[in-house]
Formats: sequence, structure tokens, C-alpha cells
Amino acid sequence: IKLKNGTIIRYNEATETPVGVITVKDVSNVSVENLVIDINGTTMGTYNDYDNVDNVALAVETARDVTIKGCKFINLYTEGIDTHLTSGNITIENNYFKHVEQFQGLRKDCIYIVSHSSGVLNVNNNICDEDAISNEYGCGGIFFANVRNAVCGNNIVLNCGRRNVHGHPVAAICVYSECLNIDVHDNYIKSLEGIFRADASAKITFRDNYCQFTGEGGYSDSDYIRMTYYDPSYLGYWGEYTIANNTIIISDSNRGAARGIGLGHNNSRPLRSLRIVNNNIVIYNDAIVIYAK
Repeated sequence: IKLKNGTIIRYNEATETPVGVITVKDVSNVSVENLVIDINGTTMGTYNDYDNVDNVALAVETARDVTIKGCKFINLYTEGIDTHLTSGNITIENNYFKHVEQFQGLRKDCIYIVSHSSGVLNVNNNICDEDAISNEYGCGGIFFANVRNAVCGNNIVLNCGRRNVHGHPVAAICVYSECLNIDVHDNYIKSLEGIFRADASAKITFRDNYCQFTGEGGYSDSDYIRMTYYDPSYLGYWGEYTIANNTIIISDSNRGAARGIGLGHNNSRPLRSLRIVNNNIVIYNDAIVIYAK
């Protein structure tokens, strides 16, 4: 499936109504497999409307038990897969994602998942290949928000993680806004900025990942692995974080105050346990910083 030159498929993020080249909505037991979707993003030109995330390749909303497998999402302009309000067992595996080279435009996530309520969300063995991206609006790899019970393993995430000018979190893999019980393991991450970020979440494990920061982008006051910010309001605490058995290589000497692993908070609710064990960290600055406001 290939979009014609300059085609725009409108998706209004403000109303959280996903529309994609393929849209899966209000259904269950759906499988999307072995497709090639070419967004033809080089023909869209400069586009800076942040309220609309247009030309999503595959949008999923209020669906249950969905499998997306063996697909190629190429010449992407914004999100590859965008899901909202899913439940049951969702599987996203063995897919390939590639954005067009672009220096302006919207944030680009390969996989963007918001509000998964029950069952298990599996995001495994995908390739997010972003070698050509240098975009001021941010380029994320795999993003979770308000997700329960997810496994994110054996993915390859290349050169994602540009800071977003609107202040939104951007990292190769990001767990954001009241996620619970997320296991991120055995991924190969080559990052331009943040490697992994977990905010406002609990029961998060980051283990057995190989992470390399090349110094080609990023900003000077971040953490390559960051677990911080507000507590999830539904729990009354945050944390139960484990960072274990990772290899973290920071090969750039000019990242200012950036830390290998940083963990902190800016509210009074308690942190419920923290384990940082058996990591191999090669860095020019602070390896581990635990802090609070």
C-alpha cells in the first residue's frame, strides 16, 4: 500500500481519534500481517501542525486481541503504529519501521501505545531504524503511556531519541504516565539522546539491554536512563524500579551534566524500592545519580 504524492490522512490528536492508512477500530480478534505500507513521506514537505499527527500507517482504537506481525512501515512521516484504548492480548512483533529523512515536522515514534487496560501487551523483535532522522520535534522509538502489563523485548532501536521542542519526553524506549508492570529486556539500543525513560509509573524493569550513546545529538542536562517525575496517582507511590544487567556505553565526552542512570522525583509521595545491580557503565560523567527536589 503506497500513498499518492502529497496525500494527507487527517488525525486529530486533541480528540484522540486515530485514523491511519489502515484503521482497526471497535473490533476484536484482528490480525494484520506481512504488509508493506509506504507513507511516501518525502512528498509531504515541511509540516509543523503539532495538534495533528497525520499519515499514521496503522491506527488501532478501542480494539481487543490484535496482532500486528511481519509488516514493513517505510518512508514514514509520523507514527508507524498508533494505538489507543486497547485490551486483551495485543502483539506487535517482527515489524520494521523507517522514517524519511527530515529536519522539521512532527514527533516521530515507530510504535506509540496509549491506554492498554488488560491482558498482556507484547512488543517484541521489532526494528526501529532511524539512522536518517535529525528532527527538532523529536524521534522516539517505542512509547508507552497508561499501559498495564507489557513486555518489550529483543527489539532493535537505532538512533531514536531527539528532544522535542514542546518539552515532551523523547527516548529510544519511553514508559510515561501511569504505566504499571512493564518489562523492558534484551533490546539493542543505539541512541541519539535518551536511552530509556520511565515517568509517573511503577513496577518497571529495565534489564539485560545493550545501550550505546554515540554523541551525535542530545542535550547536556539529561540522563541516558532516567526514572523520575511524578508518582502514578492511582497508587499513591511510585517506583518498584529495577535496572539490572545492562551494558551502557556513553562514547561522547561533551554531554555536560548528563548521567548514565538518574533517578529522582519532585513530589512528596514515597518511592517504593529501587534496585540498580550488575550494570556495566562506561561514561565520562556521573554513572549513577539518585536525587530529589
